[in-house]
Amino acid sequence: MIRNQLLLDLGLPPVVDFVKSTLDSLLTTYPISYLKWDMNRPPTERGRPGAPGADLDAEHVAGYLSVLDHLRVCHPHVTLEACAGGGGRTDLATVARADVVWPSDNTGPLDRLAIQDGFL
Repeated sequence: MIRNQLLLDLGLPPVVDFVKSTLDSLLTTYPISYLKWDMNRPPTERGRPGAPGADLDAEHVAGYLSVLDHLRVCHPHVTLEACAGGGGRTDLATVARADVVWPSDNTGPLDRLAIQDGFL
């Protein structure tokens, strides 16, 4: 466990359904217009009971993109921001679904100039 956080296995359809229903509930109950999906938890302790040969990374990304697609269709008024973890986790599939991509949590002005230049 890193940073006292656990990673949801978005490669499992019931987990994707749970995330979608939870977000649906929050976004319809409250006047939320902005959602940031942070990517600061890398996968560790890899494995899934009963699926020793599963491609966990590909399944996780497919589930993540499914959630973003769902949000775009069901909650188009919500601005979606994706975190790029310093630019190292930005991909075209996410960029196509997010309104904003946050390149780094480092907000130092001089650092931001170099980060933005490299990110763009």
